[in-house]
Amino acid sequence: MKKWNQPGGSVPEPTSHTSKVLVALAFVFILAAGGLLFWFMGPRTARADLDPYTTFIERAEERLRGNDRVGAIADYTEALTHRPDDLPALARRAAALTQHGEHADAIADLDRLIELAPDAPEHYQARGEAHYQTGNYDQAVADFTRVIELDDERTDAHRGRGKARLAGNDAADAVSDFTAAIQRRATDADLYRRRGDARRALGDLPGAIADYDEAIRLAPDEATAYHNRAISRKARGDLAGAIADYDEVIRMRMRDPAVYFNRANARAAAGDLDGAILDYGETIRLQSKDPEAYYARAGCFEARGELRRAIADYGDAIRLRPTDPVAYVARGGAKHRYGDLSGAIADYNRAVALGPKDHTAYCDRARIKREIGDLSGSITDYDQAMAIELGYAPAYCGRGRTHLANNDLPNALADFNRALELDPDYMSAYRFRGEVRVLAGDFRGAIEDFRTVLDRATDRNLVRIANRYLLKLEPYGPGGAQQPDRQ
Repeated sequence: MKKWNQPGGSVPEPTSHTSKVLVALAFVFILAAGGLLFWFMGPRTARADLDPYTTFIERAEERLRGNDRVGAIADYTEALTHRPDDLPALARRAAALTQHGEHADAIADLDRLIELAPDAPEHYQARGEAHYQTGNYDQAVADFTRVIELDDERTDAHRGRGKARLAGNDAADAVSDFTAAIQRRATDADLYRRRGDARRALGDLPGAIADYDEAIRLAPDEATAYHNRAISRKARGDLAGAIADYDEVIRMRMRDPAVYFNRANARAAAGDLDGAILDYGETIRLQSKDPEAYYARAGCFEARGELRRAIADYGDAIRLRPTDPVAYVARGGAKHRYGDLSGAIADYNRAVALGPKDHTAYCDRARIKREIGDLSGSITDYDQAMAIELGYAPAYCGRGRTHLANNDLPNALADFNRALELDPDYMSAYRFRGEVRVLAGDFRGAIEDFRTVLDRATDRNLVRIANRYLLKLEPYGPGGAQQPDRQ
């Protein structure tokens, strides 16, 4: 007899009443289990058998709800193999591709959608957003313009075109677009914030601040509006208002290093070096590889006279951006003030190698060369600075000082004269020209220069030097010494 589970076999006849019952129960169990399996899996399998397109569409939607965009895109692609030009499937796949950042593929789907439905504004809107994301702002503007031609009341089309125009440096037309959008949706805080950005780009800071005010009124927790209003307030010189806005942003977005950095800049501009140093430190804690934060904090340390800490921070800025000549110039200046002249020269050498067109590096190195007695090297560096920047008065004043140190009075006088032609308010040039005139015996000319310093200079050290010379020159002409009326 064949066994029942062999090919061609059959279920054997029961040999007793009990066996019959057991067999019957087994069949009931099998049927029940099959029913449960069909209930659990049946609808999907049945739809797949009957309508593969619908099955893939439904599964794609389910995957999107679970944030599985890759799976959803694959299912939409399978659905489109069954209905290649199906508008809903193309639109849904384009949306999923856009959300996943695959904008080029999304644009390809939207191109096809527009071929199939050339008067559907939503497809131009979606393609405009995709072009905007890829930086193709002209094409984005064209798509949003087409949406507006088809349906002028679409607020998001005016918003989108304004965004694209602003990103493409057409701030004036962007203001017009955001204004049109606001006319259609007057309670949209984002529109006021974006128009504020466009007005700020045009230099209309009062208008920008007014828009940020309205955005904040409509959405009090909109951190970007506070942040951008802070930037505008700082640009207008309202440092206290800017710092207050940055405080609000930090309250809302505690771990944003850019906000701490910007507040530090505002605090530094307001003279709060301690607060600025704390904020730059927090920036570095949150973003340890930010050379700008180290560089800015170094400047605060230098302003406080903490030269060793400044030199260390400039060093970290250079470590993170070793090809930046500006950082070498700054560290060279700090080393110079600290008394490390060889280290300063080394930094200026590196700055000149990296940025041969940086006239300030040549001038700073020339000053140190004069101090160490390398007068010909100093003059050569000043000459190079002048060749780079013809009208740079400090280079002429510096070279004049080197000529003075070399007792070359005619060339020194010529350089100080040229410096004052370029900058009539250059008080140091008056001071040193006065010294040259004293040495040349032109006491009346010297008195005139030192009186100019005494009357117009704000640097206390220059005023003291001028007053000392005028005391000595009193017998030689009018305008002798007097005590300066200064606080």
